[in-house]
Amino acid sequence: MKLTVDSHDLARTSVDLLAIPLFTWSSGAKLSPRVAAVDRALGGQLDAALRSGDFRGRRGDTQLFYGRGKTGPKR
Repeated sequence: MKLTVDSHDLARTSVDLLAIPLFTWSSGAKLSPRVAAVDRALGGQLDAALRSGDFRGRRGDTQLFYGRGKTGPKR
């Protein structure tokens, strides 16, 4: 497995998996501009998971989204 840490445009990065660290999420919080760009490229899937409470960013929480060709990362 090859692991790389980089600062390219996340929404256009061609990788198999893009990991985005989000810490404990509270209602009314906003995504950082870079993460918001990825969310827009994913059609709002991340924002929807956060708003619904399906993902809260607590220790051990994970959430997987598929790009479905809308963004560089496959998932």
